[in-house]
Formats: sequence, C-alpha cells, structure tokens
Amino acid sequence: MGRILFLFSMLGGSHASGLATRDSDEDYRGVFLNADVATAGGLDRREHVTRTTPRDECYHELRHFLQLLRKGNTGALEILFSEESVYRHPLFELLTAHRRRLIDSAYLYKTLAGYLHSERRLANGERTGLLGAKRKQQIDRYGFSPKNFVQMFRLTHCGKAVFQRGTFPVNLRRDDPAFAEQLYHIKTQPEAYTKAQLNEKADACVKELEEAFHTRKHNFTFDVELAHDLCATIYAPIQVAVSREIAERRSSALFDRFITASKAGSLPISLEGDPTCVLGEDEAKQPESVTQELWPDMPPGIESKLGDSDENRSPTSTI
Repeated sequence: MGRILFLFSMLGGSHASGLATRDSDEDYRGVFLNADVATAGGLDRREHVTRTTPRDECYHELRHFLQLLRKGNTGALEILFSEESVYRHPLFELLTAHRRRLIDSAYLYKTLAGYLHSERRLANGERTGLLGAKRKQQIDRYGFSPKNFVQMFRLTHCGKAVFQRGTFPVNLRRDDPAFAEQLYHIKTQPEAYTKAQLNEKADACVKELEEAFHTRKHNFTFDVELAHDLCATIYAPIQVAVSREIAERRSSALFDRFITASKAGSLPISLEGDPTCVLGEDEAKQPESVTQELWPDMPPGIESKLGDSDENRSPTSTI
C-alpha cells in the first residue's frame, strides 16, 4: 500500500457550508503526498485515497489536486478556500497563500454550468439512478429533491462570488447568513415549496451565473508555472527522505555515486537545451487505503522560493 503524508484534512459537505442537520453525514476531504519510493518517484501512481471506516474519507494527491483546481473543480476549491480544518500542515499554507493564482475563471464557469444542469436533473428526478435512498424518498414525497436544488443554489452563489468578489465562500453562514438560512429552510422544510417555485429559482440561477461571468470584475488564469514550483517545493522533503531510504538499501558504487551527488546538489545532469528530454503523462489511477505517518520538519526559508502571495498581488480585472 505504501505511505502517505497528510497536507490537509477538513470536514466537508454541509458541515463545511454551515447547512448541516442532525442527519447530515460526516465526510472528510483533503490533500496528501505520496511518501514512498514507488509512488513518490517510482513506477506506481496514487492520485487519491479513500476509506469508509471508521469514517468516510477522500483525499487527493497534491499533483492531482492541482489538476482538479486547474479544471475548475468546486470540491477542490472548497478545500483550498476553507478556513476551518481538522489538520493543516504548514506546507499547505504555500497553496492558500497563492490560491487566487490557482483559479481559472473560464474553466470554473464551464464546470459550474455543467454542475447546474446536472443538479437540476437530479433535483427534478430525471436521473434517480444516481440518487441515494433518502433523496429518492423525497422525490416520491415532494416531487423533487430539495438537497439537489440547494446544491444548485449554493454553487451559483459561490461562482458569482469568485467572478465578482474574487473569493470562493465555503461557510455560507459566515459569508451570507440570510442566504444560508434560505437554503437551510428549503433543505429542512421542503413542504413549504413547490417544484415550480424551485425551478423558477433555478432558471434565475443559470442567468445570474452567466451574467456574473460575462461582467466579472476578476478574471483568473491558472498559473501553471507556479503549480509546478509548488509541487517541486512541497515534495522536496519527501524526495530527500526517499533518497536516504534508497541509500540504505542499495550499496552499489553506482547508486552511491548518484545519491551522494544528489545530496551535494551536483547531479551530473542538465535538462536545459537537451533535445533528448521528453516529458509524458501516465493516466493510470490506483486508489488505495489511507495510512498516516509523522511529517518531516518544514524546510527553513521555503516560502521565499515562490515569490509574492495573493495578498501582494492583484488578479487581472475585466469589466
């Protein structure tokens, strides 16, 4: 299975948004690093890990997490913008300090438009095969799934906030208490609404999101170069630990030569202008179970390698 090291863990879903009820499930979400030879620098690839006992958990490997952000995944944005956590390693602050540079407005709008369409079909019972037993019961009783309508309205609010305010609000109780109370009322007292009323509001959401995007005050572009630097910097202590592990297991003169050179920072290799250097991508996915290990110390001066944080930068503005 191999080792993983946690960067971040949070209680997600309705607990994170401030819309939890007594019956709300506890789902934990987060980010991890691969920490053994096979997955940190070898042939194996582990992009996410999940487990259902003793609790529901789903974590994304750092590079996969950044790819999700690049594509406008709202679940990844919730992790990146969450102010609350169960566990937060200091290295994760390198991500949150530059989080505006890890948003892509165009991809986010495209993703949200797809989400709204999908959630609406689920809310109206057009795709019952993808619903759990509780939501199917609600459709049978009310003619619609209130939770899916609430999800649609919540995502619209978050998208509008990114385009108009430059932030992704996770806790709606903190961001807009009145709006959060409206969603909570729909979720807990669906009998007070009709299917027609909620669909009318859904129509408005589609138009509001489109308008917010086309009149956006903040236009973000995912900074690929920064993402590469983040991966290399955050994985640095793992690579050092892996090299030491290899040195302990391998005693050949050739291995000793390269490992000693890597520790001294003088590896006999240069990628600049090398026509034989070709990069590729492996799409294999190997979900595994979660294990937990102790973290190495945060390297001194690591923040200075990445330049200014979001607080010292302004996104491109468009009207």
